Amino acid sequence: MRTNSISLITVSREFGAGGSDLASELGSRLKWPVLDHDIVHRVAERLRLDDGTVEPFDEHPPSLLARIATVLIVPLPGMYSFPAADDVPSHDAIAGATRRVIEDAAKSLPLIVVGHGAQCIFEDWTDTLSVRLVAPLTDSLCAQANQWNYTDPRGFAWVNGEFRCALYNHYMTPNSATFDCMGVLGSGDIQVRLAPYGWRAARSNHPGGVNVAMADGSGRFFGNEVDATVWKMLSTIAGAETGESP
Repeated sequence: MRTNSISLITVSREFGAGGSDLASELGSRLKWPVLDHDIVHRVAERLRLDDGTVEPFDEHPPSLLARIATVLIVPLPGMYSFPAADDVPSHDAIAGATRRVIEDAAKSLPLIVVGHGAQCIFEDWTDTLSVRLVAPLTDSLCAQANQWNYTDPRGFAWVNGEFRCALYNHYMTPNSATFDCMGVLGSGDIQVRLAPYGWRAARSNHPGGVNVAMADGSGRFFGNEVDATVWKMLSTIAGAETGESP
């Protein structure tokens, strides 16, 4: 049981989970300062840049959180890619400045920090409460996320090697033009957390469709134009749907 008092709260969140709103409400009720969007301005000041130069790193992948992670851990080669530009500081310089901004802010407690890898920076602090918010998986949220989460090449998640990255389901038709969209469970056993819910289409480089292994051991080819209702019907064990396989 925790016996020490809390003087620092970190809020990590998925896109659309409302982390900033929660932090703002907490700050209002506790009368604690909140470090959130102002991080961009503070980083820009530290690096003697304008906010507009730093802001894109915070709004588009890889985010400042991702860059801070590279300061904390060794990333996979080629995990992140940015267009080269002589007038843009290095990604590690921005990540390092962000970490220093957060650490400097934490010299004056209490404090609430939103995102930007704060839960990793303060993981060894005993007076810290780390909160993680997950977002409900909806078509609209996935569509919004796809507006910025587009830099990972096709197959990136699969070669990552995690069990969850080799799964698929029938929510979308084969080789759907819509990006796969996955949510992450923030609690439960490790097996549950590593097998997140979501919509990941069956994908293949075969022309016009995908090969599917059936429950009876046979193999079938399904075209990209398969009817979505039939495609979903074929994925259930005992859904009592009626229809014929194309």
